[in-house]
Amino acid sequence: MEHRADIEGLRAVAVLLVVLFHARLGVTGGFVGVDVFFALSGYLITTLLVREHERSGRIDLLRFYGRRVRRLLPASFAVVVTVLAVGSRVLAPDEQRDLARTAQSVALYASNLRFAWEAGDYFGDLESNALLHTWSLGVEEQFYVLWPLALVLALRVRQTVPFVLATVLLGLPAAAWAVGTNASWAFFLSPLRAWELALGALGALWAPTRLAWMRGTAWSVAGALAVVLPGFLYTGDTPFPGVAALPATLGTTVLLVAGAGSVGPVQQALSIGPLRLLGRLSYAWYLWHWPVLVLLPVWLLREPTSIEVLAGLGLSLLLAWASFHVVEQPLRGHARLQPTGASLALGALLTAAGVGLSFVALDHADTLSATPELRELVKARATKPRLYRQGCNADHEDITFDARRCTTGEPDAPRVVLFGDSHAAQWAPPLRKLAERGEIRLTTLTKSSCRPIGEARRLAVIGREYTECAVWFENVLEALPGLRPAVVLVGGRVLGPTEEAWRAGLSRVVETSRAAGAQTVFLEGVPVLPGDVSPCLARSVVRGLDPADCHFVPRERPAYDRVIRDIAQAPDVWVAEVAADTCPDHGGGACGAVFEGIPIWRDRSHVSVPFALTQRRRLQRALRGPLSAASGEAARGGRARPDPPSSPPPPSR
Repeated sequence: MEHRADIEGLRAVAVLLVVLFHARLGVTGGFVGVDVFFALSGYLITTLLVREHERSGRIDLLRFYGRRVRRLLPASFAVVVTVLAVGSRVLAPDEQRDLARTAQSVALYASNLRFAWEAGDYFGDLESNALLHTWSLGVEEQFYVLWPLALVLALRVRQTVPFVLATVLLGLPAAAWAVGTNASWAFFLSPLRAWELALGALGALWAPTRLAWMRGTAWSVAGALAVVLPGFLYTGDTPFPGVAALPATLGTTVLLVAGAGSVGPVQQALSIGPLRLLGRLSYAWYLWHWPVLVLLPVWLLREPTSIEVLAGLGLSLLLAWASFHVVEQPLRGHARLQPTGASLALGALLTAAGVGLSFVALDHADTLSATPELRELVKARATKPRLYRQGCNADHEDITFDARRCTTGEPDAPRVVLFGDSHAAQWAPPLRKLAERGEIRLTTLTKSSCRPIGEARRLAVIGREYTECAVWFENVLEALPGLRPAVVLVGGRVLGPTEEAWRAGLSRVVETSRAAGAQTVFLEGVPVLPGDVSPCLARSVVRGLDPADCHFVPRERPAYDRVIRDIAQAPDVWVAEVAADTCPDHGGGACGAVFEGIPIWRDRSHVSVPFALTQRRRLQRALRGPLSAASGEAARGGRARPDPPSSPPPPSR
């Protein structure tokens, strides 16, 4: 196949789209660069195979596979080995395990299958995986295995064009359907991407005859615009791939056909020296850029600046140049590897070595996890308040509660009712300590994902409307007076509801508490962090750094804090400031990851049990005023407090 400089330039455009997108440098739809590569591969591989068949009347499949081995596997193996080695020094053990399992799937040419199974979204769940980008290699490698076999059969029955055309016409609607039903399958699975490669193949079959009329400047300009514009017009919210992948793949095919046998202004622009050089490095740069971008913030223990991102891209390009000249080209052209048997043996060796190294990496991660510091960190994350084990935090399906079973403390101590969702329940451990000291009698009325405002919202974890929350909320309000509380302590997850919803729901709680003769204390909202902090802590332990260097800027402060401080203007409503040791200025600044050497966070929005226990004195001080006020009101009201009935009235259903 003759060398075409414009194809090298087109590769450069494709890799630039991808790299700039991943670096978040303004190309919001640069993921279409991968689709350009798919159409290119379909065109080039089909041209190569069909011309071989025309020359010799057959296709040497083993020779084809051997060439693919020399072209692709040494460079990808070098990247995987490097990423595993660097990851073993900077990543948390859990991250190392995930990386090792991904490396295993890369070695078996199936990382796209792993991601399709595990992920919901390329733009979300998997972004921290330094080998995420290998999904596209899995798609292409599976194509390289199956496509030649299919072409051999199609050529034998002389139905090549109908077969390729059917792949496009059936594959595109299937991909469009999958985007709306299972986005991860649509994105990662090769059967749902095959139409993109087949579109390029169709261009290869039709270019010499049926599409010769496309060899003009106007068609080349249209193809170039179809490739580039989606890179700037699409975003992560664009339903993709499906129909949205058609402009880039069709534009690529048009450019390839238009440049076959004619050289116009667009082809001349694509053939300039810098683009040709970048095109030759495109495979290597694609391999290296993503690991560098992912591992850069890990190394820095913070988000990199724009200058640091650009420096990272420069480093990845330098690595690409080195691997191209040291690994990719020498092995691709090595005389001893030219025989088909030697090439296939090399592929088998690299596959076995990749799988073996992944097991070594898994063992290393397990060894790291056994260190005392990391065991304590895991324990702090994994431990939930005791009320979960006691069945005193209502599950999603529950609408009832057992106040008697979920009460602890001396009978004559003032009763404090803890009311809310898991973000209220996280404060049960220090409150329980106060109850064990005889200072309060604690009753816990908490329910998972159910803020204390009676909202009936759609809940993703159960996949439907969370009607049980509203019912449970009403049941708690109905039963609250019978508990005869001195204080009702209220808390909930701070993000989500509007200010009006918070005000309406919390006002009802205050009114009910007031009618029961109780003081209301709102637990200050714990900030919601942009991500899980535990990997940073574990990474700092692995690297021997100070965990106190891990800081995170919380998401925007919600309406909850404004509402509770407005309502707390009333004399019988109070606010317990329990977030002061997580973030300065009540969450307005950066949040730390440790407090006095103790991990603060269990996840993105819950504090750990060890940290919650450090806040016992703060809660003790916060309850002192409300308990004193409640005691005074009870004395003036002439009713003995806090002797509750032996059994509260059963909640209504």
